[in-house]
Amino acid sequence: MIEVKVSRSDFFADGKKFFRIHPEQGMGDYRFYCCPEGLIREEELPDKWGLLYEKDGVIRLVKKAEYQESDYRAERTMYGSVIRREGIKPKLFDYRK
Repeated sequence: MIEVKVSRSDFFADGKKFFRIHPEQGMGDYRFYCCPEGLIREEELPDKWGLLYEKDGVIRLVKKAEYQESDYRAERTMYGSVIRREGIKPKLFDYRK
């Protein structure tokens, strides 16, 4: 999972989220922050998170993420929500065509 941040205030506000305090209930076995180069420093990352920097349209790996337990039910719920909003499900499961 990749969280994109474009401001430090957004990054620090993220730390107050329920699943940041309880990472086992978050999504993604490998979690990364992606931000403009230098916006987030490695020492500011939550435990086991990786870091990607963007500069001039190029993404560079700064720190690899470590495996974390995740809540697969939450992931399936999120994927289902995306499918419903994008109208994909009716196209995939339309038995009339």
